[in-house]
Amino acid sequence: MSDTFVVYLAKDFPGMQASTPLVKHLKEQGCVITIKKGFRESNSDSDQDDSANEDQEAEWSPT
Repeated sequence: MSDTFVVYLAKDFPGMQASTPLVKHLKEQGCVITIKKGFRESNSDSDQDDSANEDQEAEWSPT
């Protein structure tokens, strides 16, 4: 049996959490993983530049 989990309505979703140290370490080792730098609140009324908190994607190719 799996652990319990919470289901949110779209308007009540608290947002994504920052990636765990394990995920960050796997990315450093070459795994292609999209990581989250930190929590970003939704600002639907503003067009601020949130580039510091955007997801990062890394492409890895064997050498």
